[in-house]
Amino acid sequence: MPLLSIDCSIERVFCKEHAVLSYPAIRLLSANRESIRYRGARNAHSISSFIRRFQVPIISALDVSNITLFKAVDEAVFVVYPSSDLTALVSNFETVAARNHLRFSFGIANDPRIAESEGVATNSIICYKWNDGQRKVLSDASSINDIEKFIATAAEPLIGDLTRKNEIKLLKGGKSLVYIFAETEKERSEFRATFRPLAKKYEEYLIFVTVDAIEYGSDMAGGLGLKKSFPALAVYNPGFGQVFPYDQSLEVEPAGADALIMEIVQGKRKPYVGDAAEEDIRKHDEL
Repeated sequence: MPLLSIDCSIERVFCKEHAVLSYPAIRLLSANRESIRYRGARNAHSISSFIRRFQVPIISALDVSNITLFKAVDEAVFVVYPSSDLTALVSNFETVAARNHLRFSFGIANDPRIAESEGVATNSIICYKWNDGQRKVLSDASSINDIEKFIATAAEPLIGDLTRKNEIKLLKGGKSLVYIFAETEKERSEFRATFRPLAKKYEEYLIFVTVDAIEYGSDMAGGLGLKKSFPALAVYNPGFGQVFPYDQSLEVEPAGADALIMEIVQGKRKPYVGDAAEEDIRKHDEL
């Protein structure tokens, strides 16, 4: 698939046709000239995954020779294990996959021996998340709505990356947020790996998210009681507007973050009383 760079200051008509209003922006043009907007994270892995999903079948047929590799092909992979007589489940799964195939990968394993080897019951849908080492199960799905809800919740990463698309959703998630700032994708990836056990420990109460300090740091640091020095970490309770910055003289690591969380829970750590934490939408480019 060819990749093109378009200068919208010159190609104004073309960019207007594809609703490009801010930069940088990514559009995938299909053979029938359909323009598909990319809204994912700004990193090579996420962009290449988006392109790969477009190039493969909406639902991949799985057997003993390819299921192991397929389970690790994407950050969230959904596989249906149908019995031969439950055609409604397959039909509903196909409908949901068609709506979401540019976000996730979908497969079907018709051979009951695969379900047995995976230790799952037939007529189940499994979400595999190799990054988190997790597996979520939907049993006895009866409707398209059931499957849609399952996909929306099961695909959420244990530690995601802050983007313009998800920042409002995170603030309205009903949980406190643990922001981990880092300037490079390599650093953020390492933090996601090292903080995963801690995020799992507090999964019911906290949302852990890594933040591109170059993209968001200058806007967010002050409101979170942080100096513009990274890596950095802060806990934010959007329900009460309370901010708890992590001591920036210390290394950002799980044990220290756990200690901060426990101090907050026990009422031993008072919230930051400086500039109010920012809750409104900050101005960013499209990605």
